Amino acid sequence: WEGHRGNYYLFSEAKEVWGSSRTECDEQTSDLVVISDRKELEFLRNKTRDADYFIGLTYSEMEKRWYWIDKTELMGGLFTLKPKTLEYDNDCAVIRAGEVSPASCHQPNHWICEKTMK
Repeated sequence: WEGHRGNYYLFSEAKEVWGSSRTECDEQTSDLVVISDRKELEFLRNKTRDADYFIGLTYSEMEKRWYWIDKTELMGGLFTLKPKTLEYDNDCAVIRAGEVSPASCHQPNHWICEKTMK
């Protein structure tokens, strides 16, 4: 675990599908990372240079919008999300070197867990 501005982050070495990644975080009393500001994005950019990491962002086909796992909608300004390349199975998101992209929820990737310092 690595501390940064009031939170702890775990960058996985293993790879799992998105749902299993979230379960792995839950077992560590944490959840997939929700990126809330530019400083957090910059911190993650420096830590994710060489691989894709799942984050806590998913696409709602019904609403045609991206939502964080804390139920907040993705707002513009923090980063530009690359367009979905497939109409199906691209409903999760990964970060790599500060770039956030749609990704298959069923393709194994590394992941980032986040929990608040207590």
